[in-house]
Amino acid sequence: MICGSIITNKNMKKIIYPILYTFSSLFVFVFSIFSIITLEKAIGFRTIWSTGDIDAFLIVLFWGVLIFWFSNKILILSENLQSMIFLTHFRYSFLFYISLIILIFRYFNHGVNIGGMYGAMYIIFIEIFLIGIITNLIFLSYKKL
Repeated sequence: MICGSIITNKNMKKIIYPILYTFSSLFVFVFSIFSIITLEKAIGFRTIWSTGDIDAFLIVLFWGVLIFWFSNKILILSENLQSMIFLTHFRYSFLFYISLIILIFRYFNHGVNIGGMYGAMYIIFIEIFLIGIITNLIFLSYKKL
């Protein structure tokens, strides 16, 4: 009974929904890697430019915008927000900002080999987190809370 007065359904949504939004970045990663592997096996990875970096960037961008827009639509519209865009954006993207700062710090301070697999994963996750932040901001601006 004591906890029931403190924790309400609305408060739980404010805690759980940003975690679910952050969890959607894993779907972006899995679909992007699957698409990159499929593209590489089907027609070769050097399709647009010589290294395939632009191809990988465009694939991650496509899946990122699609999945993050869909998860924004589901989570934010089901929450019936009445608050400001600025506060809602930082509540939803807080874990992205923290992860982005940690990844950028580790990438530049620990000298990750840019040509290696770890360097590629760092760049893909940095791109995914940036896409998540920007998509959330655009969605909230479009919704005009």
